[in-house]
Amino acid sequence: FTIPMMMDVEKGTVAVPTATNYDYDGQEHNGYDISAHLNVAINGTIAATHASTYEVVMDLIDPVNYTWEDGTTSTKTGSWTIRKAHLTATYEGETVEEGKTPELKLNVTGFVNGETADTAYQYTAPTLTAPDVSVGDHELTPTGGTAGDYDFTYVAGTLKVTKAAVQPGGQSNNQGSSQGNNQQRNETGKTEKTGKKVKSGKKSVIPDMSDPT
Repeated sequence: FTIPMMMDVEKGTVAVPTATNYDYDGQEHNGYDISAHLNVAINGTIAATHASTYEVVMDLIDPVNYTWEDGTTSTKTGSWTIRKAHLTATYEGETVEEGKTPELKLNVTGFVNGETADTAYQYTAPTLTAPDVSVGDHELTPTGGTAGDYDFTYVAGTLKVTKAAVQPGGQSNNQGSSQGNNQQRNETGKTEKTGKKVKSGKKSVIPDMSDPT
């Protein structure tokens, strides 16, 4: 006769998949390697290009014969991240004469994968203002700026405002021109006066040439 035998088959265990994180480089990346976890169904955002944090859920494909390493079979959650790359906004500084408008030009560096300010995802340029343009040195730091795949660091520069140039004699170009015009008008007035004919007060006398009788 046959004696039935009861055998306990121990369930297999499965490790919860771990994520891989990246720095933004303009390329598509996989946060989880599905091919390395054949006993797990991973759903959610597994592949992406832009900088962000992405969520996934993970389930055992065969929860009857397998458990997670902690002995459970319930759904696990996970996440992975593409970190933002870094841009540097630099004000190189400049020298302007008092009364002139500074350029306040910024140089932004650090774009990856051939991107530019025109092509970068959700890019808004940082700005620079000069609230004080009096004579002297003014340290100015860029502010603001946003981008979907970048963050910003800022490098300050110096705006140097110099006194306006003074012409010889302490006159500006405008003052010299004004005086020159006045002098020209004065000289013209003299010419007009000297150009007038002066009438003499003496009268001509015509002698009487007839013979006396």
